[in-house]
Amino acid sequence: MYAATAYRIEIHTTMYLSLVLLQ
Repeated sequence: MYAATAYRIEIHTTMYLSLVLLQ
């Protein structure tokens, strides 16, 4: 369960950083 949570957090963080860098 922890691995799945960390995986989802990593994806959300990557998406957030991508949006910030693209602006």
